[in-house]
Amino acid sequence: MDTRRDAVTSPPPPSYNIHDDPVPSYESREEPDTLAYCLFKYGFLFPPFWFFGALILCIELRPVPEAECGKTAEEQADELALLRGFEVKWARRSCCAAVLTIALIIIILVALKFAQVGTFAPPK
Repeated sequence: MDTRRDAVTSPPPPSYNIHDDPVPSYESREEPDTLAYCLFKYGFLFPPFWFFGALILCIELRPVPEAECGKTAEEQADELALLRGFEVKWARRSCCAAVLTIALIIIILVALKFAQVGTFAPPK
């Protein structure tokens, strides 16, 4: 048995039709500048913004009346669902940053207490 001969005589693989199975789109969607994103970004300058950003997880987005925005209820629902996804993403990041900030402050205070430095120094 010659395996090379079998390989040569075997039929070629089937051709693929591009239109039957579309390739997934990897285009990047541009994220809107949401309140949670701005609070996360400016939290690096003023860390309490991270706590405000984390509170967005508790707030529900409400649609604007149709007369004011000119969009149908279905369009507004789609837009709110998209915006809520971005809001939740950045609010969770703000929550993580706030928790890490609190943990860092606690670690520094405990280290200063055990090192007996600064305010925690023994009286002379």
